[in-house]
Amino acid sequence: MLSRDVIRDLERQVGTSHVYMRPADLAAYGYDAYGASGMRRLAEAVVFPASTDEVSGVVAVCAAHSVAVTPRGAGTGYAGGASADGGVILNLCRMTRVNALEAETQRIAVEAGVITAQIHARATAAGLYYPPDPGSSSTSTIGGNVACNAAGPHTMRYGTTVDFVAGLTTVLADGRVLRIGEGADAPQLIPLLCGSEGTLAVVTEVLLRLIPAPPARATLAGTFDGMEAASAAVAAITEVSIVPAALEFLDRAALDAIAATGAGEVAPGAGALLIVEVEGSAGEVNAHGEAVRAALAQAGAHTVDHATNADEAARLWKLRKSVSAAVAKV
Repeated sequence: MLSRDVIRDLERQVGTSHVYMRPADLAAYGYDAYGASGMRRLAEAVVFPASTDEVSGVVAVCAAHSVAVTPRGAGTGYAGGASADGGVILNLCRMTRVNALEAETQRIAVEAGVITAQIHARATAAGLYYPPDPGSSSTSTIGGNVACNAAGPHTMRYGTTVDFVAGLTTVLADGRVLRIGEGADAPQLIPLLCGSEGTLAVVTEVLLRLIPAPPARATLAGTFDGMEAASAAVAAITEVSIVPAALEFLDRAALDAIAATGAGEVAPGAGALLIVEVEGSAGEVNAHGEAVRAALAQAGAHTVDHATNADEAARLWKLRKSVSAAVAKV
């Protein structure tokens, strides 16, 4: 149980309405996306800062009173890292400002609570591209992506979140603010902090590299009897020296969960689904798209969908992005 002094000091940092103490409120933050497992861990308080300064103040209060701090984003992870037995959960969901997008330098500066899909949308509107695209991108936060070094289906060609982090604003365990990367110090610390799950510092602001949007893109999806045939399709694609912009598969269990919950349309009897995306000039995309189609057919695909516009591609990717919710519901 937190002492009255600790509660008072936390409320002074963020305001009384942004410190949750009621058991019913704490229960809502006792699990992450793996909540279906039944695991529950209750903190003693959940605190919602709205700025780096407020995060610094909260962490300093907890350090002074020897109270453990657990940073939390949107709770979309499956590792249990966003919940805690006791102590304070530091929820960054109020920090949702996009501070700047500079098309010339291909940079976007955001706070940790910005949803990943919003970064994709802002980049696209500026004719740019942010490749990291975890399956939870419509709900996960960029701070959580940095903490987990999130990846996604575009990893093969573009890498993970750390490959696009140019700078970070962080809060250390004693409440001090440390800025690293472009325009600051110690850029070599960025790979250390990306993937540290909030154990080394609290990430409050992120400066991301963007790249020019590819001129053309095509997405293909094939259904197979099982994973062996889908794997053979991947081998056939690599044999013709194509490096896909994205490569993802769903096995029978995932497809059954999607079908059972109505989260998407699944071809009857499909034992595996392989999604392949190619990018480049219009000529490259046409040639690579046909080569991928041939590879899928060669491996025994029962159905092949070939999306050539954003709406059709979104329909295919919806199957992948609905897996987490479908599996949890099942």
